[in-house]
Amino acid sequence: MKINFMFAEIMGRLKTALGVDRDADLARVFCVDHRKFAVWKSRAFVPVDLIAIVCRDKGISINWVLFEQGQQHICYETKAPLSLEEKAELYEVQKNLLGLYLSKGELIKNASSPSGMAAKIETLKRASELLDRL
Repeated sequence: MKINFMFAEIMGRLKTALGVDRDADLARVFCVDHRKFAVWKSRAFVPVDLIAIVCRDKGISINWVLFEQGQQHICYETKAPLSLEEKAELYEVQKNLLGLYLSKGELIKNASSPSGMAAKIETLKRASELLDRL
């Protein structure tokens, strides 16, 4: 009967993490019929492969669901939002990039000017840095 206890504990933690109350709701999350879930429950079958998929898709820690270890949800690294000055700079860079795109023929003609190209390359690098922060 220890296995039954594990099934109940694991499914209980998964219900908590997903915010569902009933077995039928959990069956829907697993994309299985509620009768199949009832068979799993009667046999104390823990579908670890399906639990892993649900945990990955919902940002739930599988270690927490299976073993009650660690945090319930996986915290993904969040990037700091752009400051108002950085947003303004990004807008200017985007405007400049659009201008470069629209005048690409002129840019090719002026390619012989290394200093002009270096400045444009620096503008592109800064745009890339700002866009990476979004």
